[in-house]
Amino acid sequence: MPNPQEDPAAPPLTLGDLRFDALFNSFYHAMRQRRMERLERWFAFAVVLCGSGAASALLSPELLGQRSDFAGGLLALAGALFGAAQLAFGFSANARLHALQRLKYAGILARIEEAEAEPPQKELRKIAADMTRQTGEEPPTDSPTSAMARNAACTALGYPAGDRIHIPVWIRLFGWLLPLNDYAYGPVGARKPSLEK
Repeated sequence: MPNPQEDPAAPPLTLGDLRFDALFNSFYHAMRQRRMERLERWFAFAVVLCGSGAASALLSPELLGQRSDFAGGLLALAGALFGAAQLAFGFSANARLHALQRLKYAGILARIEEAEAEPPQKELRKIAADMTRQTGEEPPTDSPTSAMARNAACTALGYPAGDRIHIPVWIRLFGWLLPLNDYAYGPVGARKPSLEK
C-alpha cells in the first residue's frame, strides 16, 4: 500500500500545521491534567472533612445530642463515597498520565521550533510520525476539553476569531461529566445572535 505522505497529489506538510497540532495537544493535556489535579484535591478535602466530622460527631455526642450517631454515620458514609470515587476514577493517576503526555508534546513542539524556516518534507514527516506515535499512547479523548484546547491553540497562534469553534456554556460547565463525543460543535459565528455580546 503506498504511503500517503509520498503521494505527489497529497498536500505537503507545513511547519505551521505541525505547530498547531503539537500546541493543541499540549494545551489539551495541560487542561486535562489541571482538571484531574483539582478533582483529586477536592475529593481528598471532602474525605478528610467528612472523616473529621464523623469522628467529631461520634466522639462528642453532647454537641449534637441524640443526633450525633446519625450525623456521624452520614458523614462517614459521605467520606466513604468520596474516597471510593477518588480511588475508582483515579484522578491522581490520570493527572500524571496527562502531565507525561503534555511533556512529550512540548518536546515535539520544541523540535518544531528548532526546525529551519523551510524544512524538507522528510524532516516534517518524521515530526508528524512522532506525533502519530504519541497519539497512540493517549487515553480516550474528552471532546469538550478538545474543543477548548483547539480554541486555545488558535488564540495562541494568532488565528482569526472565525477559526475558533463555539462551545456552549453548558458544555463548558458540565461537558466533562457527560459523554459528548458525537456533539457537533459549530463555528463561533454560528451561535445564536441572542448569545452574542
